[in-house]
Formats: sequence, C-alpha cells, structure tokens
Amino acid sequence: MSCLKKQVVNFLIVFAMVIFTGSEAQALDGRWYLGGGVGKAFPGFSLTDDLDKNVPLTGTLAEIAGTDNFILQEEDGFTGPSYKIFFGRTFGSKEKHAVELSYFNLGDYYLDIGGSTHNETDVYDGSFEFFQGAQATFDVEARGTGRGAIKAYGISYVFFQDFGKDKKFTVFPKVGLGYVTASARASVLVRGEAALEKTEDDITYRVGVFAEASQGLSKDFGSITPILGIGLGYRINENWRLRVELDRIGVPPTGGLILGDPHVDVWTAGFMYSFPKRR
Repeated sequence: MSCLKKQVVNFLIVFAMVIFTGSEAQALDGRWYLGGGVGKAFPGFSLTDDLDKNVPLTGTLAEIAGTDNFILQEEDGFTGPSYKIFFGRTFGSKEKHAVELSYFNLGDYYLDIGGSTHNETDVYDGSFEFFQGAQATFDVEARGTGRGAIKAYGISYVFFQDFGKDKKFTVFPKVGLGYVTASARASVLVRGEAALEKTEDDITYRVGVFAEASQGLSKDFGSITPILGIGLGYRINENWRLRVELDRIGVPPTGGLILGDPHVDVWTAGFMYSFPKRR
C-alpha cells in the first residue's frame, strides 16, 4: 500500500470516527450497522490509447500492403461479480441520517484485442523494378489480451427516508468521496506477411517478407474521486434490511488510457444488519 493510499485511508477512518462520536453525543438513539452486497459493474469508458488502434507497419511490408497501419479490433468490460462491504452509524431523532464507510471491489476488467486483414492486388507499383506489375498479397493478424482491476475505499453521507405501508420500504441517496485505485496489464502481438509473385518466360518468381511487432503496458493509478449513489431498502425486521443499490464511482486520471466518461456504475444487492439500540 502506497504512502498516499495509507494517508487517505487513515484520514477517512479518523474522519468517520469523529463524525460517529459527534453523532452519538447528539443522539443516543442512533445505531451502528454493517452489511454487504454482490452485483455487477458497468464501465463508462473503454481502454484504447496506450495500445494503439493503428499499429504502424514499416519498410517493405508497408510498401507491398499499400498502407502504413493496421487497425485493431477491441472488446473490453468487467467480468465476474462485483461486491461491496459497508459499515456505518445512524444519527438524528428518527435515524434518518448516517455516515457510512464502504469498500468496493469491482471485479476483473478484461481486454481482448484481435483482427486480421487480407489484401490482394493485381498490380504492384513499388520500388522493386523487377516486380513492377506483379501480383501482390498481404496478410496481417493481431492477437492480444489485457487484465485490470478497480477498487475503492469511500465515506458517504446517507439519508434514509421510509415510505409505504408500515414504513417497510426505504429510499436512501448517498454522496461522498473515495480513494480509488486502478491497475492495467496488457500486451498485443502483430504478425504480417507480404508476397510478390511474377511469371516471366514460364518461370515464376516469388519473394516474401515477414514482420512481427509487439506492444504492452503496465500501469497503476490512484486518486480521490466522488462517489454518488441511490438505494432502495426493505425492512425484514427490526435489525435486518434488504438493500438494492446503484453507486457511481469516479475513475482516477489515467493519462489518456481511458476514453469516454471516467466512471463505473455498480449495481449490488445485499443485506444490512443494524445492531440493537443501547438501553
């Protein structure tokens, strides 16, 4: 754990303890609670720039191909479940307000890169004078994989509003800050082959060129970002509630690696346990 990360986490814990202590002094009927949930994360971004979508081709290979780049096709997203753990304290005369600490693990982020192209022309018009007018063929294939992870440590203010028959349902918006970490590891290998073929005086002449190039990245990021959320709860009994939540977590700056809106939406469903009031 980096020094900055330790300082931020310690600050969140100390700040929460101050809030919790103050709330206890103001309202002795407040309660501690804890819980967790499992769900799915949906990114508002894609990984693109650091693994160039236009892979450069050089020399004879580019000349025969008639182009100096090859466009990669890419798919990415979260795989597997996301989960969160939270711990908080309600305060106020009707326990409508709370301060909540939370930990998010958004699951593994995958990046699959691939692509292939075949180009064939009847006439070669390059620098090889002997092969002027010859048939040229060009093939390129690219394959790559990547993996990443995003985690967050947050503190939020929560407002609980009961509604419905017997006040069993609860809606609760949340707003807060979090320390978010992101990591990315990826690599891609591009292989290309070009060939010229010419028949003259019943003799077939053929020349081939093979090229290979690879790219990769390994990066880690971390910063303080906003965390916003909304949830719906159902009171099972005095101590247990069911919670369904949507949290929007900001993603730290990544130096151009992430394009689009830098956030992740996390849907979770789980349970919350409120400890009995002190007598």
